[in-house]
Amino acid sequence: MPYSGPNQIANFLPSAYNPALGSDPCNGLVLPPGTNFCADAGFSPGVQGQNRALKDQNNHSIAPRLGVAWDPRGDGKMSIRAGVGQFFQRERLNNTLQMATNPPFALAAGFTRTFDTPPPPGTLSASGTPGFSQDPGTNLPNTWQWNLSVEREVAKNSKLEIAYVGNRGIHLLTYADANRVPNADRLDYALSGKNSFRPFGAGSWGAINQAFWGGDSNYHALQALFRSRLMRSLDAQFAYTWSKSLSDSDITNSGNVNQTSLLLDPANPRLNYGPTQINRPHIFTGNIVYDLPTLTGRNSLLRTAAGGWELATILNYTSGSSMTTYAVNNIDIGGGNTGGLAGTGTTQANVRPLLVPGQGCRAPSGSPKFQWLNPNRYTLTGFQVGTFGGPTASSVGDCLGPGIANTDFSVYKNFKLTERIGMQFRMEFFNAFNKVQFRGNAQGFVGVNNQLDLSGVVGPNNTITSFNRDPNYGVATKDRGPREIQYALKITF
Repeated sequence: MPYSGPNQIANFLPSAYNPALGSDPCNGLVLPPGTNFCADAGFSPGVQGQNRALKDQNNHSIAPRLGVAWDPRGDGKMSIRAGVGQFFQRERLNNTLQMATNPPFALAAGFTRTFDTPPPPGTLSASGTPGFSQDPGTNLPNTWQWNLSVEREVAKNSKLEIAYVGNRGIHLLTYADANRVPNADRLDYALSGKNSFRPFGAGSWGAINQAFWGGDSNYHALQALFRSRLMRSLDAQFAYTWSKSLSDSDITNSGNVNQTSLLLDPANPRLNYGPTQINRPHIFTGNIVYDLPTLTGRNSLLRTAAGGWELATILNYTSGSSMTTYAVNNIDIGGGNTGGLAGTGTTQANVRPLLVPGQGCRAPSGSPKFQWLNPNRYTLTGFQVGTFGGPTASSVGDCLGPGIANTDFSVYKNFKLTERIGMQFRMEFFNAFNKVQFRGNAQGFVGVNNQLDLSGVVGPNNTITSFNRDPNYGVATKDRGPREIQYALKITF
């Protein structure tokens, strides 16, 4: 496990918290063994950790693999293959870097004085609160992957392959709030926003992001591949995938805490289980390369002008990725913003609104030009503050974002200038049909606004009676670009 060279990291653990120390900045902090940074800063000494990484070492990550291949007819024209294996991930460095932001390495120091009066010794006050925690156990993210495929020659130089591919993710990185408001106090916190309802920090500490390795994922796919090479002049390949990706730990490559990675309720991870940001049910890709006749034996003018051209195209037609609609935490009860709709104390807007029966995902006919999602599908009217919305709350990834329908095309022409020097002229058309293709939300390319509301009003029975819908909700704001044509002249030698 990674560690800090100067040992300047600290990990907050609820089990190390001492209520008698209250809001002391080092209360509950675990430090590398042999260090005394907290005591040197004038705070409680903290707790000595198990090693410099503050996380148990995992020395038993054995990853077995097994693969088999069988030619049932023995003629080399058919193959059945199967494989299964376990694969471990070396966890990202981000969590160790976050531990460097805990006290006493990140503090706020202050003193009020006039310009000509230096602060007397001992009067410069420093304060801070733990902001990050990670599970010190040995769990490592890993996947079990398996596949079964049948490959068959269907004609000369042509083959068809059908495969089933599965992937199960275990111990995936997930985030929660270590200073989460207890369920019994969520309504009071939602209506007041007072940190006194949190279990740690004697009422002055806010949320503490906590990383732990308890997420799960599932991926299943039917994959088909056809490839053909005809008369040495045509090479074509087409692939189609029908798949589904599900997880309760939907974290992007950055590994940062965000509304998609933070559990609504750590006691019930199923509330976060659903299609992931990389879920695209249908993916079709193809590429074709065709070499036109060289017209060998024809006159020089015809051979130069019409012979030896090469045509190529790349096709990419896929479904949009799954998107989740979220409600902003702001609610108005006459005093401004409070503790959020669910009252959990998290700083992320990860609560999902209620579904309106009979309303689909896509914007109905007659909507504004760039309206992608149907704004009438969701509502906050009737949302019970201090809850997660109940059985009518929308689910994770319940709608698909914009898909891809892209065709690239290229034309090449090769000229032989001398025995050793050649020249190639090429024209390349990207998005040849100039089709508008909006970006979705996968992999962080936020191109469709998925924040539903701006504010709401809480009425009797702590239920939202009205809310202000964001006028830009569901509007596509980014696209993948228009048609581009590129010309090039290339000399080869």
